This record gives sequence, C-alpha cells and structure tokens, in this order.
Amino acid sequence: MARSNQQHGKHQDLIGTMRLSPKPFGSSTIHTLGDGQTHVQFVAEQSAYIHQIRIGGRDLLLNYASKAELQENTWYRNHALLPFPNRLLHGQYSWNEQQHFFGINDADSVSALHGFGITAPFKVDRFDLNKEAGKVKLVYLHRPTEHPKSYPFLVRFEVELAVNLDAQTVGWKMSAVNLGATPAPVGLGWHPYFSLSGGCDQWKVQMPPNERVELDNSMPTGRRLKGLSSKQASSIQADWDDCFALTDPENLDILLKGLAYSLSLKQLGSTRYTQIYVPGDKTAIAIEPMTCNVNAFNEAKGEVRLASQASISTGLLIGLV
Repeated sequence: MARSNQQHGKHQDLIGTMRLSPKPFGSSTIHTLGDGQTHVQFVAEQSAYIHQIRIGGRDLLLNYASKAELQENTWYRNHALLPFPNRLLHGQYSWNEQQHFFGINDADSVSALHGFGITAPFKVDRFDLNKEAGKVKLVYLHRPTEHPKSYPFLVRFEVELAVNLDAQTVGWKMSAVNLGATPAPVGLGWHPYFSLSGGCDQWKVQMPPNERVELDNSMPTGRRLKGLSSKQASSIQADWDDCFALTDPENLDILLKGLAYSLSLKQLGSTRYTQIYVPGDKTAIAIEPMTCNVNAFNEAKGEVRLASQASISTGLLIGLV
C-alpha cells in the first residue's frame, strides 16, 4: 500500500471512479472513499468515526448530522471501541499488580463504557486506489504518557477501510499491536448503528452459532444461556442489549434481513463475541463485533492479554444480499 505525503486537499485525485476526497465537517474533516453509489465516509480524529456507509445507493448507518452532534455522542454511534469494548465495572482493573482507573460514564451499571470513547486521535496514514477498489489505513499510536492512570501501555491501533466497487462491499477492520516490552490488555470492537427503515419489527437477524452471555446489571454472571438461532432468522426485540459468545470460529457471519433489502455482515479476525443493542427509538440496531467479553479486563484477562509484538483484530465485511 503506497504511503502518501500529500496534504488532504490532494487526496481527491481520481483513478477511474474510485476516489478519496475531503470536505469540512465543523472544525474536522470528513473523508469519502468510493464513488457516489458505494462509499464509506469517516472522521479519523474522533476514534475513527464512520459517518456513513453507502452500498448501491443505499445509506446503511444512523449517524450524527453535525460535528456538534458527534461531540455530544449520543449512543456512541459508529465509533471504534478501544482499548476495550463494552463495559468495565467501576472503571477499574488490575494489571501487573498495578491498579488502573477509567472514569465512570455509565451510571446505571456503575462502569466505564467503551474505553477512550470518541477521543482517540486516529490519523490518515496510507491510502491505495485503483479503478474498482480502494483502501485507507487510519493509525493511532497510544503512548503510556497519554493516559498514565488508566492505560499506561504502548499500543499501535489501526483501522483499515476498504471499498470494492465491483463486489459492492465495504470493509471495516481494526487491529492492535503491542509495542511494549511486556503483555498489555487489549480488547477491540466497533459500534455501527445500522438503520432499520420502518422500525425494528420489520427486520430480523440470523446469527452464527452462539450462546447468550447471562448479564446482571450489564455484567457477566459467568453463565451461558441458549442463544439466537443460527438456522433461521429471529425477530428483533426492542429491548435487546445482549452479548453473544460465538461458538464456531469458522462461522462468524450475520444476516440482517429487511423487507426491501438485507445485509451480509461477515465478522472478521479475532472476533469472539457480538453485542446487539436496539436504542430507544427502535430505528436502528447496533451489531458490534468484539474480541473479548464484557468486563474482560477484570474477568477474562486471557482474552485481552496481548504479548509483546503480538497483534489482534476484529472487523466486518458488509454487502447487500
């Protein structure tokens, strides 16, 4: 993948129909990778916020209409989740006999929610374009001095966005490499809000083989329950805020079925869990690939223990069916 030393204003050079083009989004810059019918839009410096995914002319995500709404950050729409997804009880964990503290931002569960939130300052690092396909790599190098009390680790986080105009797919993948000399805790996830035209009662979801993680006040009890069917689609429930452990690493594909169209969501990498959440207005569903369980920094350290120089990843490959 070719490295670019150009300024953002020069990223819009065309190679066939594929392009990477910027425009203002409040005080930030929103980039579009793709063409008018199929593309991904993103704001790198706000935890790699994905503003929109369009495939075949259909806009798929519920987003923030303005930079002000993005800063308000209702429901954490479409952000990369790092250095842990989901919740961390009391915002505390112990690592190498040291106590670390994130601020509590979810009062109901008395927990820290979604790690750094929208503050991880990713930057456009590389891009590669040809006539039918394009990729952009966003990078955030986290240094121990940035969050010395909550996360004093040297970890390189990357988000790769890929658009294939011929296949009509958009890919999102996040990875992390531990650049420190000792193991570090790392959990990754994504929080895309897929629009449900007509409301959630007109949509169904078909999961890969799974078990439901039993939760008590949003925290795991240690028990696993019967999950959603992998043989047929299940009706979407308006009160879902559930975590599912994936039981077959060779089958991680999700189908989101609507009346007008359906989405293929192929989970990638080290994805072990999927969180499904339906917000209060029932017009969207968050389908969140995660590398680790809820509260894993405390209760499942083996899932988040990343050795020196090792890497981990998660992602989704999205297409219409």
